[in-house]
Amino acid sequence: MLELFGGVVISLLGFWIWVRMLLVDLSNGSKMDSGDIIPFLMLVAPGFVVAVGCYLQSVHRKRWAFAVALIGLAGTLVFIGGNAQFAYAYAEDRFGLRVVWADLLALAITFVVVCVQTLRDNPVRTT
Repeated sequence: MLELFGGVVISLLGFWIWVRMLLVDLSNGSKMDSGDIIPFLMLVAPGFVVAVGCYLQSVHRKRWAFAVALIGLAGTLVFIGGNAQFAYAYAEDRFGLRVVWADLLALAITFVVVCVQTLRDNPVRTT
């Protein structure tokens, strides 16, 4: 269940990061338009993929869900660890940076748990 919890935490933190960026943008006088879907897909979608992969692996014991979780984890690492961290550092937003680091910590823990769960459910066979 720790795997599922990690997936949900990563998804929620990605959503929070997107909402915070959107609210700051709107408070500066910007209007919402169709271009706002791109940051949503960059920041929220990988976390959702991680949550779905972790759910399928931890609850339904699907072997292929490991790949889904890893794809989401890689996307989260690139988009949150790279783009969001740069944006908050550039804006000198210390609280936003702390949330990004919390997301990356949750990502590292979830990665270890996903790998352990996969090896536990499907042990390596030597013949």
